[in-house]
Amino acid sequence: MKNIITIGGGNGQPVVLRALKEIDDIDIKAIVTTMDDGGSTGRLREELDILPPGDVMKCALALSSCENKLSEFLLKRFSGDNKLKGHSAGNMLLSMMVKYLGSYDEAINSLSEHLKSRGKVIPVTNKKTVLRAKYNNGDIVNGEHKIDEPVNSNKNSKIQKLSIEPIVPANKYAVEAIQNADYIFLGPGDLYTSVIANFVVPDIKEAISKAKAKIYYFMNLMTKKGQTHNLGAKKIVQELEKYLGRRINGIIINSDTISKSFISRYEKADEKPILDNLKNDIRTIRTSLLSRNFIFKDKNDTLSRSILKHDSLKIKKVILKIIK
Repeated sequence: MKNIITIGGGNGQPVVLRALKEIDDIDIKAIVTTMDDGGSTGRLREELDILPPGDVMKCALALSSCENKLSEFLLKRFSGDNKLKGHSAGNMLLSMMVKYLGSYDEAINSLSEHLKSRGKVIPVTNKKTVLRAKYNNGDIVNGEHKIDEPVNSNKNSKIQKLSIEPIVPANKYAVEAIQNADYIFLGPGDLYTSVIANFVVPDIKEAISKAKAKIYYFMNLMTKKGQTHNLGAKKIVQELEKYLGRRINGIIINSDTISKSFISRYEKADEKPILDNLKNDIRTIRTSLLSRNFIFKDKNDTLSRSILKHDSLKIKKVILKIIK
């Protein structure tokens, strides 16, 4: 049995997990960033003094054998003008379990058991910490949400250095999973706030640098203001490898054509399809990845969301080719 882990956060990691749970004879672990401080997750993090529940909840649900029955309910957000507005039922449930059980790891394990999840979801650290980005214009921004949705002065700037404050230890189960992994899949997801955020936890970077596993990266479909603005695939890989401390074994990039109507919608935010300039890189795997099911944001969701996403069935095919 092969040990396979995913590392990331946001809405991209669950897409890969949905693919993995359909593959036989593998052990699945998902290492999830815990620096999110925006929207419902951020409010619960501050009000209840817990680690953010959102990304963990989505990963546990993606691995669930009863996802279709529960996802609509658990991801539904409260409306109205009261304090519950914007919170999802799933975020509230996991937050309550953390408070009741007294441990984030125990709450996740209990949630996964009730959801009949195939695999284990592991927070990258069990300690609260804050993402910090230093930009090439000299600005320093604290907080995942402010980095993810930057003010005008940083939308066209490049992040020179990502770090965390305070420095916290990695979850020992995350380190153990990396040490025992045969394959590690990164992304898709926002380069800095969903993927690299995990590697600025020092113990994680050290474990990755020594790991026997082969590492594959799912390239995003579109650029992101404030993170990958005007960056091509080659530069994105270089930036990721800088924080990983080692070379990636494979780069998986979409070969489908994105329709002009969707490109025009992204252009309003000055975002565009990521340029594939990896022509001479033999590690590149070009394949159909684009989903034809588009994301329509809940009207009570206060965060900006991507419209396009990767397709789980297409991801399953490429992963099978890699591991078989």
